[in-house]
Amino acid sequence: MAKKVIINNYTAFLGSDLVKDFIDSRQSDQEIEDGIANCTIISLLNMPIGFAITKQNRLHLLMIDDAYQNKGYGTKLLAYIEKILWEKYSVIELQSFEKNIRANEFYLKNHWSVLKIEEVEGLELKMMFFQKSAKQTP
Repeated sequence: MAKKVIINNYTAFLGSDLVKDFIDSRQSDQEIEDGIANCTIISLLNMPIGFAITKQNRLHLLMIDDAYQNKGYGTKLLAYIEKILWEKYSVIELQSFEKNIRANEFYLKNHWSVLKIEEVEGLELKMMFFQKSAKQTP
């Protein structure tokens, strides 16, 4: 699922060569393997349709299968992850590519604030760093 989501959603702003290199390097697989202990899966009729991985106070990955995007499942998963993180932390964080407009609009819609934007070393890309505090929660 992750590879399909990466190809379908990241190619538009990263380019097909960079996405292919990322997938071929198995780095996407490694990110999931490294975070499997902190992975939450959302399913529909016992079929996984998305997942989220956390690292300490940070939402590290959130992916929803393309067929289930824009149907509220990402919002439900995000709210659940936030609830879990609020149990331990008063401030939670995530980061996203600046050019990942759909994801960034999703986080802003869900009351996340942009903390800063920084260039990615070695690439002509910028990352957006988002933050949300327990006080911001509606």
